[in-house]
Amino acid sequence: SLFFILAAAPAYAADTDPTRVLDPGKVPEDSRLGKLKTLNDYFPMTPSPTRQSWEARRHDLREQVLVANGLWPMPQKLPLRPVIHGKIDRDDYTIEKVLIQTLPGYYLGGNLYRPVGKPGKRPAVLSAHGHWTYGRLEHQPLSSGPARVLGLPLQDDDWIAIDLDSEWTVAADTLVSLGKNTPLLGRRLRGRVVYAVVGGEARYEGGLRGASAVGSR
Repeated sequence: SLFFILAAAPAYAADTDPTRVLDPGKVPEDSRLGKLKTLNDYFPMTPSPTRQSWEARRHDLREQVLVANGLWPMPQKLPLRPVIHGKIDRDDYTIEKVLIQTLPGYYLGGNLYRPVGKPGKRPAVLSAHGHWTYGRLEHQPLSSGPARVLGLPLQDDDWIAIDLDSEWTVAADTLVSLGKNTPLLGRRLRGRVVYAVVGGEARYEGGLRGASAVGSR
C-alpha cells in the first residue's frame, strides 16, 4: 500500500495544482503549437465577400500588426527634440550627428547629410544608427553605411517629399491623371506628396510641413 500511495502522489499533486488551467497532458489550442509553416506550404487567399467584412478584417489586421510590434496601445507622440552637433564640412555636403527622441527619455542616433552650394530645395539624408556591429559606420563588402548615403544629397535625381501627417479626401477634380475611375474616390487618406523633383528640377510644390523625402534609387 505504501507503493500505491507514493505512485499516486504526483498525480494527486497535479490535480490539485491551483496554477493548472487544463487537464494533465492537454495543451492549449494554439496554432503556434502546431506544424511550423514554411515557404513550401500553400497559403490560399480568401477575399472578403463584402466591404463590411473587409472593414472588419482590416481592423483586425491593423491591430495584429500593432500588437506584434509593441505598439498597442500606441505610445504618446512626443516632440522629437532634435540635437544636432559635431558638424563636418566637405566640399559639396556636410555631415552632422543627430539625436531625436523616439520615446520618453529615449533617443535615436544617426548622421545627417546635407548638400551645400546648390540652389533650390534639396533632399537631406538621415542615416539611422542601425544594427550592424558598427551601426551606421559599418563598412564591408556585404553592407556599407557610408556608401549607402554618400553622394545621394548631391545627385540631380528624382525624389518626392511626403507629408505623413496630412489628411485629404480623394476627389475627381483634384486628380492629375486623366483617368478618374479610382476606387478611392471619396475616401479620407493620410499622407500626401507636397514636393516633387524630376531630373534635379522642381516639378511640383504644395507646401512642406514635417515632410519625409523619398528618392527614386
